[in-house]
Order: sequence, then C-alpha cells, then structure tokens
Amino acid sequence: MNWRAAFISMSLSVCWAGLSFNYAYAGDIQTSSISSKVSNAKPLAYKWQVKRKPSKGSAAAPLAYQLYCLQNAADCRNGKAKSASVQLTSSRMSQLRAINAQVNRSIRPRNDRKGDRWVANPTSGDCEDYALTKRKHLIRLGFPQSALRIAVVRTSRGEGHAVLVVKTPNGDRILDNRTNSIRGWGQTDLTLVKMASANPLRWE
Repeated sequence: MNWRAAFISMSLSVCWAGLSFNYAYAGDIQTSSISSKVSNAKPLAYKWQVKRKPSKGSAAAPLAYQLYCLQNAADCRNGKAKSASVQLTSSRMSQLRAINAQVNRSIRPRNDRKGDRWVANPTSGDCEDYALTKRKHLIRLGFPQSALRIAVVRTSRGEGHAVLVVKTPNGDRILDNRTNSIRGWGQTDLTLVKMASANPLRWE
C-alpha cells in the first residue's frame, strides 16, 4: 500500500470510528452509533453511484454540530435563499481545488477520543473537522455561507462519513477528505443521509 492509499484508509477509519448521527424529529431524539471495527479498512473501490436515504423531513443538526455553533456563531448564521448557490467560475473552481487539497494535507487523521467533537482548523481530526475547516476557509474567500452545506453520508461499504457540499446552479460539488478531486454526487460512492439547509442548524 502506497502512502496515498494508506492516508485515505486512515482518514476513512477515523470517521468510521468517530462519527455518530444525532437527529431530532419533533422533539424525539433518534441516535444510531457506528461500529468501530475498522482494523482491516482498505481504500475504497468506487462504484460511481448516487443514492439518497429516504428523507424523514426537517431535522435538527447533529448534536456535536449544535455545540460547535454555540461556540462559533459566526459560522452558523442563517443564510439567505438568494445566495443558496454559487456560480463556479474558473477562479472559484481554482479556489475550491486549492482549499480542498490544502485542508486534506494540513490535518492529520485522528479519531475523537472523548465523544464526538466537531472542530474547525485543528492540527488533527476526523472527517467532519475537515469539512468544517474547508467551509470556514471558503467563507473567508467570499463564498456565500448558505451555499456551503455540511452533509452526513454513508460510503458504499456502509461506513459513516461527513463531507462539504457546495451548492451550484449546475449541481452539487463534493469536497471529501479522502480525495483531492472535486466531484458531483454521481461520481462518488456516497449515499446522502442528511444535509444542512441554508440555515446550518436545520437539516433535511
């Protein structure tokens, strides 16, 4: 296994071990925890599919994200509908590629040891920390907050994962810590579970 494949395997294992889904439906908290049996994790064999888990309607953000927003209110403002997507000019696309690669390179994969904690700009972290950090950098570059959505997904192997989704008039673009390539849903192995709306604290 070369260093790139090893890094991808490590990054995926971290999310598989550390990510838990916490949603609220009409005051009823539903929680499913992901198993941490990842000792034999291998790089993914992509199946280039796009699927979505049946929606249960509007939901609260994951608890760990709500706690993040309490400490980082500027990152969680309710976005405006008119700026809910961004036109990807060549300049904007270059910025996306640069931020995606930079953050993937700068954060060392590490599992949360004391519960699920979401952090931006850590020196080490798991998949949602990569997504939060990319979102923060892109906001600083002038991307509209409401076009940058954190999404909880599952890989083709059923493993829990989190990515940053950039909403555009021509479809979503996915920024994933497992790859420096920026792809649409149909070019990934991901099944969407839940994603933030223009309001980061309301998911659907």
